[in-house]
Amino acid sequence: MLIVGGVLLVLFGVANWLTGAVRTRPYIEYLELHPGPRLSSQALKAELLEPLDEERQERDVARAKLEFYQVVQSGGRFMVLLGSVCLLGGWVAQRSRRYPNLMPSNR
Repeated sequence: MLIVGGVLLVLFGVANWLTGAVRTRPYIEYLELHPGPRLSSQALKAELLEPLDEERQERDVARAKLEFYQVVQSGGRFMVLLGSVCLLGGWVAQRSRRYPNLMPSNR
């Protein structure tokens, strides 16, 4: 069972990792082209109270989507790691049942 779970985790993890990597690229490029103004803390507080303009709203949406897909990408990496551990554990369990003399005994 560990091997099947490991394979599924690795497959879903790779899919999430690739999806995150592909989907973050347009938002990174957009935010590089439209960085927004660098504000001091006082100017930032004043800007937060102003109504949203179109460009600022698009930057905020792009930043939110970028962060979401970065979480998807990180989750994919974690799933690949966990799936690899499950695969290794399943392989060791299968080998220890098939070849009991390979494992050290507690005598």
